[in-house]
Amino acid sequence: MGFLLRGVSGGTLRVVDGLVTFWVLLWIVVALLTGWAVWQLTALTDTVVESGKALDSAGEGIAALGDIPFIGEVPRQLGMQVRETAENIRTSGADAEGTVKRIAILLGLAVLLMPTLPLLLAYLPPRLARARELRSLRKALSSGDGGDVDGYLAQQALQSLPYDRLRRVSSDPWRDLATGHVRGLADSQLDHLGVRRPGSRGASRR
Repeated sequence: MGFLLRGVSGGTLRVVDGLVTFWVLLWIVVALLTGWAVWQLTALTDTVVESGKALDSAGEGIAALGDIPFIGEVPRQLGMQVRETAENIRTSGADAEGTVKRIAILLGLAVLLMPTLPLLLAYLPPRLARARELRSLRKALSSGDGGDVDGYLAQQALQSLPYDRLRRVSSDPWRDLATGHVRGLADSQLDHLGVRRPGSRGASRR
């Protein structure tokens, strides 16, 4: 990937940047929608918890019958059993809600990272290296080391530019490089990279 980016023009690189950004944003949206859809299942667990509360109230009412004379302890015991069951239902519902939320988060992350992480790991390092190289190039041009930089750019032009474009710059670009007449080749490579010399109108900031 790094080798491929070295020969890519500035315009093409901007298109690739846009495509990578679109791809990542697309999967962010898909991941959010997926996680949200699963998160909505917590409404079912809320229903279970509410059912447990209602059952607990019923158990409390049944147990209260034990306070009536001549009824005995049977309603009280039955009511306690009902309330214990209600507590188990509420606990299970609360646990299920936490599980659903964790699944929603993990599933959303999986949906996001599986299609994007390999691409970013392959693309970002050479892309950042390319950005650093261009910053160093502009810094060198601004510092007055134009002669040395032009020689380097001319060599890069011979490696990256198509033959017909080289011939538009010079009838014999290899001889120009050997004899030190490299300004035309250097300017062509700068244009290919989307970089302008310092002070040039419309200098690129990429």
